[in-house]
Amino acid sequence: MTNNESSISLSPIRITLLYLIVAGLWIITTDRLVHFFISDPQYLSSIQTYKGWFYVAATSLGLFYLLKKYKSQLRTNNIKLENLLNELQSKKELKDVLFERIPVFITIYDPELQSFEVNNEFQKVIGWSNEEIKEQDIDLLEVCYPDLETREEVVEFINNPGIGWKEFTTVTKSGDEIPISWTNIQLTDDTSVGIGVDMTEIKSQRTEIRESRKLLKKIFESLKSSLIVVDPETRTIEDCNKATEEIFGYQSSELIGSSTQLLHVNEESYKKFNEIGEQALAENGAFQTEFEMRKKDGSVFYSDHTVTLIRDENGEIDKAISVVRDITEQRKYEKKLEKRQKRLLRSQEIGKIGDWEFDLEADEIHWSEMLYNIYERDPKLGPPRFEQLQTNYYGDDSEKHNRSVQKAIEDGESYHIDLKLHTEKDNEKYIRAIGIPISDKSGETEKLLGVVQDITDRKTTEIELERRNKFIEITLENLPIGVAVNTIDSGKVTFINDKFSEIYGWPKEILTDVDSFFEHVYPDEENRSQVKEEVLTDMQSGDPSRMHWENIPITTQDGQQRVVNNRAIPLYDQNLTISTVIDVSEQHQLKEELQKEKQRFKLVAHTTSDIIWDLDFTTEELWWSEGFEEIVGYEPQSPKENYQQWIEYIHPDDKQEITESSEKILNSGAQKWEEEYRIIKADGSIAHMIDRAIIIRDDDGEAIRMVGTMNDITDKKEAQKKLRESEEKYRHIFKDNPEPMWIYNPDTLEFIEVNQAAVEHYGYTEEEFLGMTLADIRPPKDIEAMKQAVQQYQGQNSYSEEWVHLKKDGSKINVELSISNVKYKGNNFRLVLVNDVTEQKRVQEKMIQSVIEGENRERKRIAHELHDGLGQYLVAANMNFESVKNNLGQLEHKRQNQFKMGMSLLKNALSETRSISYNLMPKAIADFGLATALKNMVQDFRKSTDIEFQFDYNCDELRLKDQAEINIYRIFQEITSNSVRHAECTKITMKLQLKEDSLNIVISDNGIGAELNDQQKGSGLGLRGIKMRVSNLGGSLSIDTKPGKGMKTVIKIPNIQRLATNGEEI
Repeated sequence: MTNNESSISLSPIRITLLYLIVAGLWIITTDRLVHFFISDPQYLSSIQTYKGWFYVAATSLGLFYLLKKYKSQLRTNNIKLENLLNELQSKKELKDVLFERIPVFITIYDPELQSFEVNNEFQKVIGWSNEEIKEQDIDLLEVCYPDLETREEVVEFINNPGIGWKEFTTVTKSGDEIPISWTNIQLTDDTSVGIGVDMTEIKSQRTEIRESRKLLKKIFESLKSSLIVVDPETRTIEDCNKATEEIFGYQSSELIGSSTQLLHVNEESYKKFNEIGEQALAENGAFQTEFEMRKKDGSVFYSDHTVTLIRDENGEIDKAISVVRDITEQRKYEKKLEKRQKRLLRSQEIGKIGDWEFDLEADEIHWSEMLYNIYERDPKLGPPRFEQLQTNYYGDDSEKHNRSVQKAIEDGESYHIDLKLHTEKDNEKYIRAIGIPISDKSGETEKLLGVVQDITDRKTTEIELERRNKFIEITLENLPIGVAVNTIDSGKVTFINDKFSEIYGWPKEILTDVDSFFEHVYPDEENRSQVKEEVLTDMQSGDPSRMHWENIPITTQDGQQRVVNNRAIPLYDQNLTISTVIDVSEQHQLKEELQKEKQRFKLVAHTTSDIIWDLDFTTEELWWSEGFEEIVGYEPQSPKENYQQWIEYIHPDDKQEITESSEKILNSGAQKWEEEYRIIKADGSIAHMIDRAIIIRDDDGEAIRMVGTMNDITDKKEAQKKLRESEEKYRHIFKDNPEPMWIYNPDTLEFIEVNQAAVEHYGYTEEEFLGMTLADIRPPKDIEAMKQAVQQYQGQNSYSEEWVHLKKDGSKINVELSISNVKYKGNNFRLVLVNDVTEQKRVQEKMIQSVIEGENRERKRIAHELHDGLGQYLVAANMNFESVKNNLGQLEHKRQNQFKMGMSLLKNALSETRSISYNLMPKAIADFGLATALKNMVQDFRKSTDIEFQFDYNCDELRLKDQAEINIYRIFQEITSNSVRHAECTKITMKLQLKEDSLNIVISDNGIGAELNDQQKGSGLGLRGIKMRVSNLGGSLSIDTKPGKGMKTVIKIPNIQRLATNGEEI
């Protein structure tokens, strides 16, 4: 209803006509109805009046509604009119944009007016404007298409709209011809709209495209790499170039339409290639790899394979382009190049040579890997700047390097210099630097190329050789050795030095030949014959080892008896024999004194009830003290027989275990050995022994000697056995045992029972004991270790330990504990048997100390003999040889060679003598002091190992008593040697610091460390020897080590003034 009403359009005329119609119908209809129903005139008149007022009211309302409706329609029409005007304005603007601004030709032809209207693009290009066309009444078709036939085609094209695009050659106002492609649209009012596009540039572009396609085709066919167009979905080959045919051996007709699988080695290879490429293509649209491909003849080749996806204008994948290069030869060349590179790197590594390149224009420096190693610089930091590099050279070497580089840059001169280098890890090295300038076309230096060689070893050797030569020269000038030269065939003496004459006590004039020598030096005829026969026999054997005679007694001209060592060096090709002699009379006397020392040692062994034994591994000789015969019952055999018999004495059940244990400890580098085993005594009974020994090793860690004691613990073993039989027996033995015993609770460490021997030995009453724990009789530092040991041995029926205990008066005692599990009063407790070994340990330590001191005396004595005896003789011999060196020209050429060979052998003997003397007892301690001797020792370690050593000291002038300095030197030597052999470390730091009146020694390494308990810290011959040396110095020793944390040894020697030489101030 609303829609119908809203669709009625009102106007004043319509409203009037509607009013007249409604009024007429009302009058006719109501009058007839009133007259039909009412006949009374008066009543009829009233009704007519009411009817009139009703009509007026009804029509007023109707008119009001119609007028309101009309007003509403007027408002709506105004809005529509306004919208229509706006739309017309927008369309006009759109028409202006399209008609006036669009860069195509637009013509509008009105058939009624027979006139054309053109847009701005037409006016600009063709040249005719709308004003000119109207004012000059120009026929646009005639001027644009002067050719009649062409104009007729255009007219026909205009009259037949909707047939598409057609190209016509249009003439411009200036007479130029332009190819224009037109289309024609006819509007509803028959107006024709022509739209044209200038084809000039398009044709040019098409031409260029055709040329580009030809060029691309040429490139496609001329590429040396295989180019394959592939359907990315089906992997089908759609096209390929000639290089593809040449590389794979297929014709293009064989490939096009085939799967790319045809070009792969096998199906597995094909699938693997697709798997590799899928992810890369999805992420990047391309991927590159090196892959094996197969030719038509079945041969396989290495290819560089690049796949790229081609997308259409919508971004969809259209094609896949595969570029394949045969890199088989390249791979072969790369392998050869790689081998050459490896050989070069290996050569650089062996020769310690690094190379570098300096681009002056780019200011860039390149270093090889080996160069970083030489300079000990982190490669992550890159090459240093030139200014920074200068700081790596010592003193004048920095300026020398700077001058050489500047001269190479400015004058184009190469350089070849040796420099002393300070590496970035604070190490000193010697290098040989070579630089070569490279010039550009103008002659200016643009690059520097060079190499650096680490010549530290050679330079160090040269310096050491120079130092040694100087030392040999000085030593030979003072060599105290007798030297004589005689001919082999006649025995005639050709040279004797003064020392030779001095040692034998006969003038040179008398000792003219071998016969006169034997006649005077050995006056006893029988002895002379015997010695001469032995010497000549040894000489004739040709064995150099037999031409050395020791401890030969001789007689001087004045009748004095001496003992000498003589060596003969035959030079058969020169018919000469060189004889050297040293006076060992004093040494011989010292050996006799040493024999007395050994006798005293045997007397000490005789005074103890223990069995003392000494095993020499070099001779396999074993010496027993008299206690062995007393305890075991066997008579001692010869030392070699003792060594073999000891194995036979061991109980068969223990023999394998003990031999394996001793071999293991000898090979392990340890310095202490201890085992319990049984021995079959001479009467057939079984004796339980505890055998303890220290192992003495040489500088190489090889065992050369074992010294030990054996204790008969049979009684103790029997006591332990009886204790285990029953609780009653335990208690009986417990109470009456002369050795201290107690029972304790392993959970609380409380004493449960103690015997009378414990009360008497420790000084506590029984009541006091029962109110105490094991911790109360232990030093505070041992308490934690004791608790750990208690936990460690849980579950073991019996075991033994060594500890330090405290008596009530505070005194310390060393004890051996034999511990067994017992059932006592219904509880699981532990029974402890105590053996006080304080005195025994004191005797053992005294013995070991005596052995070490004897060793030091023997080392010192032999070193002194070699230095002041043989060394001096060798120096004197050299001086005498040098004195006749200027007269060599008077000798035959053969004799000159003989003389030079003799001098060479003499220098070798001097060098060997010095080396042996220094190893036995470093002379630098006596000559230059402790600090210098330690520096020499550190230097020796640096030469023989790859470990980094750091030695700090502040007491260069420190001089102590001889024994004190030797002890300190041996402490450093022993600890450092242990670190070198066993710590697997890369750095060892050594400090010798004098603070006020104390001397502090700190030696630490970064090795594997160890887990040592207090017992282990006191075991081992080396460590025990160190502790005794520290004790002799009145110092204290502490060791800090953990597995993986290295080891640090600290020794403090207070009141160092008391060790100074003759009480001098330090």
